[in-house]
Amino acid sequence: DTDPNATFLVNGEINGVFNQFQMFARRIVWMDNRRGASAMWDPRFYAFWIQRIGKLSAIHTPAERLAFSCQAGTDFYTDHVAPGFSLDAPAVRPFVAFRDPGYFVIDTKRYCAGR
Repeated sequence: DTDPNATFLVNGEINGVFNQFQMFARRIVWMDNRRGASAMWDPRFYAFWIQRIGKLSAIHTPAERLAFSCQAGTDFYTDHVAPGFSLDAPAVRPFVAFRDPGYFVIDTKRYCAGR
């Protein structure tokens, strides 16, 4: 269970499994491709959106996204389980808030505090 005001970094994959994360989880996402439509109602939002979506597009691995989550100041990071990224690594395991065979959630607020 997470704070309803917690911010999540999702993997940013366009039309991926996390595409509707914000709606189903009822949690805030740092950014995903679906937020771009907001610029139709407020054109000033486009610059903000394009900057954030560009940053997400530039990072490709869970390790890169976890490090970025610390820089962005998010509360949690969620993504697909991926080869080469071990949730059992001693530096990561204590901060895994949820995991199943397909995806995971890391408490980045706690993880990043120790970095």
